[in-house]
Amino acid sequence: MDDMDGSLMIDTKESSSSSSEEVGILERYTAALSDDNLRELTNELDEAVRNNDGSAVEIFNKLLYAVCEKIASAEDEQLELVAHCLLVIFQPFFSKHQFVPKDTSDDSVSETLSNTPFYALFRILSLMSDEERGNHKLLVLLVQMHEKKPCLSYLMLYFLKGGRTADDGGGMNIDDDSVRLYSSFCKQREESVEDQLALDLETCETDDHRLFVYLVPYIFDKFDTHVIGSPAVLKVVCSHVDRTQLLALTCSVFRETITMFRRDSFPQLIVASLEWEPLDQLTLWRFIHSDNIPADWIFPVIPKLSSSKHPEAVANALLMLRRMSRDPTMNLIKMMFSKPAKDTFTVNALMIIFDEDDAIHRTATLLLNLVKRLTKSGSLLISKNQKGALCVELVIAHIENLRQAYLAKGTKKVETFFSHADLREMFVEIKNEHSLEQIPKKYTELFTTVEIMEDERKGRGGRKTARRRAAVTNNNGDSDSDVPAVKKKRRVKEESDSD
Repeated sequence: MDDMDGSLMIDTKESSSSSSEEVGILERYTAALSDDNLRELTNELDEAVRNNDGSAVEIFNKLLYAVCEKIASAEDEQLELVAHCLLVIFQPFFSKHQFVPKDTSDDSVSETLSNTPFYALFRILSLMSDEERGNHKLLVLLVQMHEKKPCLSYLMLYFLKGGRTADDGGGMNIDDDSVRLYSSFCKQREESVEDQLALDLETCETDDHRLFVYLVPYIFDKFDTHVIGSPAVLKVVCSHVDRTQLLALTCSVFRETITMFRRDSFPQLIVASLEWEPLDQLTLWRFIHSDNIPADWIFPVIPKLSSSKHPEAVANALLMLRRMSRDPTMNLIKMMFSKPAKDTFTVNALMIIFDEDDAIHRTATLLLNLVKRLTKSGSLLISKNQKGALCVELVIAHIENLRQAYLAKGTKKVETFFSHADLREMFVEIKNEHSLEQIPKKYTELFTTVEIMEDERKGRGGRKTARRRAAVTNNNGDSDSDVPAVKKKRRVKEESDSD
């Protein structure tokens, strides 16, 4: 058997160039079949397929039922011989890589599948229950063939989508029954359904892009529990969809006929996508925005995003924050201020949040409460040994970045933020806390700015205060912060339902 298997791997690759070699290979395998009926049916099937005889489907059915009856067990080497024979017989079919008819209507596809002999294997499997003794043998036969021809599993998906009728389920829901059959195949291969679907889509796209286009909506619809939020499946889809399919899938998301994302797996998906090609990431985000994913789904990912390393994800995360329909939460503030001090995401996110006056007040209050908690828990200063750990100094560092980038430019909403009573209280508490004495010394200009704005608010803004403000403003250019100063621009707000 080992010698035969080795020759098959070599010869079947060359068989398309020589029909005589095919005949020779098949003769060797059929001669090794111990059952006369199996041998006779195998030869009849070969002749019918080569002559494009309409009886091939019926003959293949007889052969498969004979396999169930004549072969003792799934471990019998005779089953492997049958697999080799079928690989040779159907080699021309596997090699064409054009499986979908030009007309992809249900009737046209169903007719194609019914009249193509090879799909009889999937039909018989779909009609068998898991408990029937022949089921396991045919699954093993399919897996053995799949080892040489990976296209078999995506052809199974093709059959399950277009070749089944309401009567095929045997009283069961036909979609559930189809998922059951594919899942049984994956189990026999010791592969997860999710990973097998990703492999099948990748292989299918390489072999037959039209079939790939045909299968993707079906997979998201019927295998939803396995593919929603799957990084493996979504990566393949985002890598290979063309413009027409992108539009079609986006519209399917709009109509809620397919679902691509789930809250519990969304953070892992975004983190995984950071390793994708930029265009693939942008395609993913197109799907995300079309599904109108709530902004709070992105909160857990914010600390993992880098403005310099992940520009595609950062830009789209900010877009999600812009669509946020409610005031910031403590969870969001924690995520934003956990980022490294040099990352501009926090400042940009604050400017988005500050579009609403109520959100400015809410942010100031949340920061006051956050600093109180951090002080009480002893999370005080930035530590090299605890990168990314939220602490009082990190909060102040981000507020300093905001001051440098916008306050000197007279941005009204930033001035409103710095003038808020809760923010002033926060700075007073830090200044009065002995364990935080290093922070006012390190961020002198920031603390001075807050004092100046308090003096101006109380009407104590004389010449001395004006000189102090000018001095602080002029020193902004000498700061070590990487946050760029941004010119103030007028924003034109339009009334719309989306706001």
